[in-house]
Amino acid sequence: MRTIEHVLPIKRHQIDRVLRYLLDTLLACVGSLLVTAVIVVFHLYPAIPNISNVYVLVVLALAIVRGRYAAILSAVVAFLSLAYFIVPPLYTFAVYRIEEWIMLFIFLIIALLTAQLAAALRERAEQADRRERETRQLSEVVRASSREAEAARARLYDFLMQAPAAMTILRGPEHRIEFVNPMVLRISGRADLVGKTAREAKPELEEQGVLAILDEVYTTGTPFVGTECPVRVDRRGDGVLEEVYYNLVYQPLRTAQGDIEGILVHSVVVTEQVLARRRVEELNRQLEARTAELEATFEAMTDGVIVCDARGEIRYTNPAYRSLLALEGDADHQLLQLDNRVTWLALRDLEGRPVPKEQVPMLQVLRCERFSGTYGIDLMCRTHKGEDLTLNVSGAPIRDAAGQIVGGVVVFRDVTRRRRLEQQLQYSERKLRSLVESNILGVVVADVDGRIYEINDRVAHMVGYSKDELLSETFNWQHLVPPDAYEAQAQTTRTLLSTGVVPPQEGEYLRKDGSRVPVLAAATLLDQELRLALGVILDISERKEIERRKQEFLSMVSHELRTPLTSIMGFIDLALLYSDLFPKPLSPEAEKLLDKMEAGLKRAMRQVEIETRLVEELLEVTRLEMHTFELSLQPENLVTIVQETVVNQQQAARTRQIELVLPPDEVVPVLVDAGRIGQALTNYLTNALKYAPGDQVVSVRLEVEASSARVSVCDQGPGLTAEQQPRVWERFYQVAAPGRQGPGGGLGLGLAIARDIIEQHQGQVGVQSAPGHGATFWFTLPIAVSPEG
Repeated sequence: MRTIEHVLPIKRHQIDRVLRYLLDTLLACVGSLLVTAVIVVFHLYPAIPNISNVYVLVVLALAIVRGRYAAILSAVVAFLSLAYFIVPPLYTFAVYRIEEWIMLFIFLIIALLTAQLAAALRERAEQADRRERETRQLSEVVRASSREAEAARARLYDFLMQAPAAMTILRGPEHRIEFVNPMVLRISGRADLVGKTAREAKPELEEQGVLAILDEVYTTGTPFVGTECPVRVDRRGDGVLEEVYYNLVYQPLRTAQGDIEGILVHSVVVTEQVLARRRVEELNRQLEARTAELEATFEAMTDGVIVCDARGEIRYTNPAYRSLLALEGDADHQLLQLDNRVTWLALRDLEGRPVPKEQVPMLQVLRCERFSGTYGIDLMCRTHKGEDLTLNVSGAPIRDAAGQIVGGVVVFRDVTRRRRLEQQLQYSERKLRSLVESNILGVVVADVDGRIYEINDRVAHMVGYSKDELLSETFNWQHLVPPDAYEAQAQTTRTLLSTGVVPPQEGEYLRKDGSRVPVLAAATLLDQELRLALGVILDISERKEIERRKQEFLSMVSHELRTPLTSIMGFIDLALLYSDLFPKPLSPEAEKLLDKMEAGLKRAMRQVEIETRLVEELLEVTRLEMHTFELSLQPENLVTIVQETVVNQQQAARTRQIELVLPPDEVVPVLVDAGRIGQALTNYLTNALKYAPGDQVVSVRLEVEASSARVSVCDQGPGLTAEQQPRVWERFYQVAAPGRQGPGGGLGLGLAIARDIIEQHQGQVGVQSAPGHGATFWFTLPIAVSPEG
């Protein structure tokens, strides 16, 4: 562009010159030819022999008016015109007489000399005029310069006085203040600055190096420019220095001879601008950080996000959007254009009706229709690979500082699974409604404060109230809870709020007539915010009655069986005692018969002992279920209890090997019923000896762990599956012993009784096992705290 601008003026100048030469040529030719025409028409030659002087006059006129080129060209044209049109022979350049040739050439020479002389005179006249004009102009310039200098000095003074910056003129190497403008006085708060040196006026500047900079500018003549220079000055005259930021210019002042005579100080206080800029920079950093956070948030979001301009064209998509709609990372941009996007997305409402283009979410956003939160809309669409999705769409417009909409943001959340779940939930609700209305189970919906919102006829029938009474605002679920169950009910409420579910548990509710109805109840939290819960209640009055009768029957049978068994055991002991009293020696036949009798009596005794143990287990279960199971808690040494139990069991099973491992401490204090703990350990050992191979060791281990003691019995039996482990604690549940098709001897009550005993001692039971790797049954008991501790 610069080259064109440079060439164009040259071309214009050349065009002007060409046009000027064309005009001069035209005037020269026209002038000479016009004179020739007049001479020919009026036959002036040879009537007027010196008629050629007319041509000289034309040449002279052109030389004066147009210059040398026009005059010379006119002389040549006149010469040719005379030779061709006037001097015979006409219309040819052939001339027979030498005098005529001489006359023509003399004419040409005279014409050329006249042209040259006239042009020279014209140029000298022009030069004289130009010099005169230049002289007058120079005189005017001098006078104007003088006036301008005076005006400039006045303007400079006015400028310095009215300048919005502090202006100071310093003179001499001491930097004596010669001039200050009002801004300096206002900033410094002092009016006595003129006449003082910079060191006297502002002594605090010396330590900060400001005076050294002034010295350098005065010495070297190099201007100093400082931007946002921090300077600590005493602005109030109390000796307290404040940090002020200045834009400074130290400009050396020179004399006419170029010598430095002072410094012009131009300073602008920019403290507010510096602080404002720093705030802006900080805000920009925060904005950049916020922008980075926003970009990172968009990139990390699992919801699809698109950002569009005011025309609805996509400017940004996050990875989740591209993944959601099955778009490749380098997908053709044409796919994301509005019309193409509307086509392959195939947006539909939840009823399957196509969504018109004007109702496309992005276009709605650009029309300032905000939809988010509860106002989000659910739409069905198709991915680029043709898969159907259900999306929840929300968005908002983007506005500029003037409030004009310049784009929009739309967020897409995949709710396909939620939609299916909602449909399943609706189906489940219909089934639940059918169940509630069928009155097979009691169903109630209430909040944790006891307000009942829905209840079926089954519950109303259980408690003897009408549905209207139960649903009234004055009725509270607490009215159905017996006073002795308030604490248990509060614990149930806490469990419901913390876990969201209450497993089935037995309890009692008060009927309207004051009687109690036994129930099995469970609950689940429906709404955490509203604290609504769904409860399912089963009337177990009949089952409780059956269990009561069963326990009474078992108790009666156990007592009835125990009495004759005790008598039988006594008779067998007596018979064995009498067999020892027979006189000795006996005959071999009698001795043999007596041995057979003793063997039979001992077998009978073992069978009676087994039956007695079974009856005792039945009695224990009866006591536990009838709540007549009593403990006599005393401070005991758990080491002693374990040792005695193992010794007794070893004597009862002399062919088996029991290994005992005790802790280093000789005393493990516990507060227990020693007989019951021994009974629990005996049941563990009996179970281990029953299932372990006869040649394998059964290990008993006592360990102290923090605030509890742990007793474990480990066998090398067949082990338990994961399904069997929780069931071994159930009453009457047995696992087939090795080598047998069914359960071994016993009722399957030993482990259940052991669990109840340990739990009543505030302990825990458990088992660790795997098929083919034996089993380890354990229980823990809290260690008693000694009075000294």
